[in-house]
Amino acid sequence: MFSWIIGSSLKFRFLVLGAAVALETLHAYARNLSERIIPRGVETHEVVEIVLLLRDVLARSLFAKYQGYYNGSKSERSDHRKLDWHPNLAQLGKAAGTLALLLVLGAAPSAAWAFDRDGFKARAEATLAELNTKRLADSKATLARLDEMLALGIVGLKEYGASHPKYAKLMDAAIADSQAMKRMTDVEIEEKWGENGTAGDALGIPLKSLADFGEERAYLELVVGPAHQYIFVKKWESTKKARWLEQARDEAVELLKHLEAVRSK
Repeated sequence: MFSWIIGSSLKFRFLVLGAAVALETLHAYARNLSERIIPRGVETHEVVEIVLLLRDVLARSLFAKYQGYYNGSKSERSDHRKLDWHPNLAQLGKAAGTLALLLVLGAAPSAAWAFDRDGFKARAEATLAELNTKRLADSKATLARLDEMLALGIVGLKEYGASHPKYAKLMDAAIADSQAMKRMTDVEIEEKWGENGTAGDALGIPLKSLADFGEERAYLELVVGPAHQYIFVKKWESTKKARWLEQARDEAVELLKHLEAVRSK
């Protein structure tokens, strides 16, 4: 189910863009979705906001992809300006990742949700294969895949916290910080969520007390790992320096090693 939701994005794009969705419809959708995810700390108005932002994300994506049909021009810059007036576009990255999570969590009754380990692993391996080439033909697609991994990883953390109450608050803290992690520097994410990070101190679970490749650390890496790679890919986008992709590759290799400690359900 999770793979279908994330994998059918093109169909969803046309559905959203072609329907001219009214605010009342979005409210109804948000209410239905919220009934399933409010226990996880998300409110209806937040879901509505995210759905509205996603509409703009998808519009931008299709506009860029099919701009040649619009004006016969290859100028992506001029076409993007037509969308840049929207005041919410500054929040697009956060909205896209958060909505991916909401779709995953809200797609089925709570009793049925489970971490899609195979889907996560497939995406992790695809990302590593790209990074091994030392170049990214489509870095936006790579970032989108890392966002999908974050969304899937959050489900894994929720699942682990539910079955291991001792670590529930630590897992929830990582989930709450998951989008902020992408905006950290590589030093900041290491200082907070690395093996000797400070994120668990206030919860009475110092991260340095976790085994480097133990189960608890492995589950945290379902979020920390993709976020760390995201940081390096963004750095490569702005500088085109190969060392950032090399560091992203190192993180991808380590993430797959951690994944070995994550149990399949």
